[in-house]
Amino acid sequence: MIPIRALQHYLYCPHRWAVLYLGGEWRDNALTVRANIAHERVHSGKTLDVRGGVKALSGITLYSRALGIYGKADILEVWQDGEKTRVRTVEYKPSKRAVISPADRLQAYAQFRCAQEMFGSAEACIYYADARQRVTLSFDKEDERLLLEVINGINECEQNGAYPPPRRFDGCNGCSIADSCMPKVKIPDIRKTIEEVNA
Repeated sequence: MIPIRALQHYLYCPHRWAVLYLGGEWRDNALTVRANIAHERVHSGKTLDVRGGVKALSGITLYSRALGIYGKADILEVWQDGEKTRVRTVEYKPSKRAVISPADRLQAYAQFRCAQEMFGSAEACIYYADARQRVTLSFDKEDERLLLEVINGINECEQNGAYPPPRRFDGCNGCSIADSCMPKVKIPDIRKTIEEVNA
């Protein structure tokens, strides 16, 4: 079974996923610590709130046997709609961006699919702690295609033990393992190198 968090890490950067999950290397930075602080309350495993008949449960494990994935929902909201039990997954993020990142969307979709399999139907949203704003998500076939692609990519890497190659992109700036993934190379002084060669 693949942790849902691993799906997000793989889509963000397959090489980073390998360093974390195959190599077991983890380092915190300001961004990861901030995210951990934002998640402390929602990982408590308690009923956090009951409002208008909606229970907000924290730390509930979700899984999909069909997809071979599992993970904890930050919040699972549960309420009765007539005789039917309804559920909504709520993924907490510390800060809002102009556009939902593909990795965050995939994580929310994976939770949604697990809840859908477990409860028969589900809804999903992302909550941004800094803006105190909730964004309701709707999904399509592209979300399913991407989820299956990432699951297959992870399974393949785990079977052959190969690390996907590193690549430099904007996300490297906030990565907690960037220095070990792509250590800064000291660029030699060109003039000095030429003079040494000609000496």
